[in-house]
Amino acid sequence: MKADRVVCDTNVLISAAIMPTGKARQAINLVIDTGRLVISAELFNEYDSRLARPKFDLYMSPADREEFLQLFLAASDHISIPRTLRVCRDPDDDKVIETAIVGRADCLLTADGDLLVLRPVGETGIVTKLDDSLYRGVAILKPAEFLTLVAAP
Repeated sequence: MKADRVVCDTNVLISAAIMPTGKARQAINLVIDTGRLVISAELFNEYDSRLARPKFDLYMSPADREEFLQLFLAASDHISIPRTLRVCRDPDDDKVIETAIVGRADCLLTADGDLLVLRPVGETGIVTKLDDSLYRGVAILKPAEFLTLVAAP
């Protein structure tokens, strides 16, 4: 699978920030090494506000969080979205899928059930190839699936 342009939803970004050896961080690192992240202002504002919550003080200092976000921004292509898409069960997730579609992302990394439900995975629920997970041309994958499909030889 080719994934030159990737959008990360907020739960993946937070997981990557607080668990440096986890699958989410491995997936983001792979994207940074081989492609580009895609971000909209709306999505970045959500990242920033959620990661700034005091509950994350247990995992990262405010300075470390800021440094992580700046590195993420530096590896990202910034796009504008019209905020017209209404497809998610949770309307707050519409900006995530819209960022992926408008930003011509190859992949959206998420563990959010409200986004995962958009992909047409068969009865097994297991993604074994890119076509198993496409929604409007964007593969919707969990970080572990992404690593299996992209990092595989």
